[in-house]
Amino acid sequence: MPQLTRPDQTRPDQLLLSLVVPSIPSDINNLLGNTNIFFKYLPIKNIYIIGPDTIKDRITQKNDPRLIFINENEFVDVEKIRAIYLSRTSKNINRSGWYIQQFIKMQFSRFTKDEYYLIWDSDTIPLKQVKMFDENSRPFFDMKTEFHEPYFDTIAKLFPDVHKGINKSFISEHMIINSNFMRVLIDEIESNSALDGENFQEKIINAINLKDLTSSGFSEFETYGNYVMTRYPESYILRDWHSLRS
Repeated sequence: MPQLTRPDQTRPDQLLLSLVVPSIPSDINNLLGNTNIFFKYLPIKNIYIIGPDTIKDRITQKNDPRLIFINENEFVDVEKIRAIYLSRTSKNINRSGWYIQQFIKMQFSRFTKDEYYLIWDSDTIPLKQVKMFDENSRPFFDMKTEFHEPYFDTIAKLFPDVHKGINKSFISEHMIINSNFMRVLIDEIESNSALDGENFQEKIINAINLKDLTSSGFSEFETYGNYVMTRYPESYILRDWHSLRS
């Protein structure tokens, strides 16, 4: 297990986190209209909005230093991922963007120096204060009841010893990520010589069964959650979660 490093003695449950939200032009107005809600109800210090340059001006117009734009190509080679997707199928090319936004949230672990960060889908907003850690400074995994078999077919290819060990789903529209754990997960995918590709993004695209590639063949939530519960089972607390889409 990697050592958890903190630059100071602040307890995780007292930290303000970075919120990471990939976005596209069709979603950016909705996201920016809800940023005050995120700051009101979540323990966050800033929001990293990661997407194409076409959304940059809208973010800049908010004139809020807590909103930080980063071009998506600093995290993922968007055109190369699309090319690999197209090398496998010419159907539903827009679905490649759905995978890209997941890869961005994973890659953020290699960008940040913080121990934890928060990912949150922009079409769901908090309606009350949300605690992310328990009184012993362990983060929560918020659990729901979805089950989608193709996600686990892909996980089995990425990590042959990682299986679904919990009769619930890690897909809850948000997740607190331990940066160290995510970096180790990514490194393990990239060291898997049985998978085609130069980096974890390419290897994941190539690991997805072709019949599932054009719909939903990979979930960063299920992959990270089941990986952590296999490798570091005492590091998180499971919590039932209920949410409504906005």
